[in-house]
Amino acid sequence: MILTLLAIVILNISSQFIHLVYHQFGQAEILMLRILSLTLLIKPLQTIISAVLERNLRYRDIAIIDLSGMVSYYFVAILLASFGFNIWSFIWAVVAMTIAETLVTFSFKPWLPRLTFNLKSIRDFLDIGKFFLFGFFLTIFRSALIPVIGCTRLPFSDTGLLDWSFNISSL
Repeated sequence: MILTLLAIVILNISSQFIHLVYHQFGQAEILMLRILSLTLLIKPLQTIISAVLERNLRYRDIAIIDLSGMVSYYFVAILLASFGFNIWSFIWAVVAMTIAETLVTFSFKPWLPRLTFNLKSIRDFLDIGKFFLFGFFLTIFRSALIPVIGCTRLPFSDTGLLDWSFNISSL
């Protein structure tokens, strides 16, 4: 949670300067980035509970959680798009999906986080998970490379097509 809060603070502070790299970013895109960064606050709570559900082999519940997120995403996206919200329909759909998945997750396994800090546990976690964490960051870096570089030189639509074609070719 502390890392998530730190990431949100860094995203919100650096979003003021993002137009220096991505010239097509205006105030609307900066606001979109800030709104989406707030969904990061909720996601770790849901991830922890989902891991507990998975450990207890409650895959049916996990499927219901994922399905509730998908249904809420598409419902909000289509509804707002039909009312002319354009790209904002996707932003609010992500927010709705995150909230819906978290509420459904908490309905299956109520849990309240508590603040504890155990350096030995953190050290053990990092020792065990460092290779998985490295692979995870490497995957994120690889998948984010094209949009990050492409968006500096291309319009948003061309960058989206470039990213889409990369993902299709990766399949």
